[in-house]
Amino acid sequence: MSLASDTKLRVFICDEHPILVAGVRSFLGRSPDIEVVGEASSAGAFLPLISEACPDIIIVDAVPGGISLIRCLVQAFPNARIICLSEQDDHRHIGEALAAGARAYVLKTSPGESLLRAVEALRRGGQYVEGQGVRAGGQLAGGSNGHRTVLSEREVTVLRLVAFGYSSREIAARLGLTTKSVETYRIRATGKLELHGRSDIIQYAIVMGWFQGVARPASIAAPN
Repeated sequence: MSLASDTKLRVFICDEHPILVAGVRSFLGRSPDIEVVGEASSAGAFLPLISEACPDIIIVDAVPGGISLIRCLVQAFPNARIICLSEQDDHRHIGEALAAGARAYVLKTSPGESLLRAVEALRRGGQYVEGQGVRAGGQLAGGSNGHRTVLSEREVTVLRLVAFGYSSREIAARLGLTTKSVETYRIRATGKLELHGRSDIIQYAIVMGWFQGVARPASIAAPN
């Protein structure tokens, strides 16, 4: 679901480095469409301050413990979108952040415009992922024998929706299937690709480029 386009986006910054917080706040403050409604540099202060600020987007530093913080924020503030700032440019770290619930992954070495693009993607209800880990995620999953694994169109559709965070029940409703059928397609696809759990599915989606400039699909037509 996209955020309202006629109001300023409320952004909260969580980072233990005051200089980084000041830099992000200064850059975002140049946009007339963004309002920085709070910041915290102490982990113990994050939750009460965020609760008071009611942000649309929370920017989190992927320092040690950052993945656990993302999980906590997703549980505590399910309506907020999470942007993960990180120095790590590889598909494993990207996959962990997205699996934890982040909707965007931005490298600290990127220009400030990347952060603005991530914010805009989240406003539209999409996701934003960048880095060499997206473009060159290494060997694609596809079986230990090295042969290309072929998925059916339905298996690809189901797997893609799983990567975007839809539940089996939601996928079933969108594709006109039973929940059991969705689970069957997911099991077939993950079995062929030797993927174990949603984190692996997300890493596969990253390597396949499913997150690059693509909004979280509001609906997907069932294959013929």
